[in-house]
Amino acid sequence: MAHKLPLPVEQEAALLLRVLNRGGYSPVASAYCPESFGNWLIDFTGPSDGLRLLKDRNSFSFEGERSVLESANLWQFATAALEDLTLRVEIALSNGKMSA
Repeated sequence: MAHKLPLPVEQEAALLLRVLNRGGYSPVASAYCPESFGNWLIDFTGPSDGLRLLKDRNSFSFEGERSVLESANLWQFATAALEDLTLRVEIALSNGKMSA
C-alpha cells in the first residue's frame, strides 16, 4: 500500500514528487508540523534507500547517503526555491546519479 502524504505536503512538493517517482523513488513515511513554520519531511525508498526530503523554515534539502548526494550535486545543498531543487534532481536522475 502506498504511503499517503499530508495534503499540504503533497500539494507543495507535487512536481518534485513526480520527478522522484519517475526515478523510482516512492514515499514510505512523512511528517508535517503546521505549527512549526509548516516544516515537513518525506522518507523515500528507491534506488538509494534512506533518502529524505526536508522542508525546514522554507528551506528545502535532502538527507541521505553522502556518496549518492555528492554525485547528484545535492550534498549540503539547500534552497528556498523548490523549483531549483527539482531541476537538480531531474538532472541527477537523467545522468544516473541518484542510485547507490
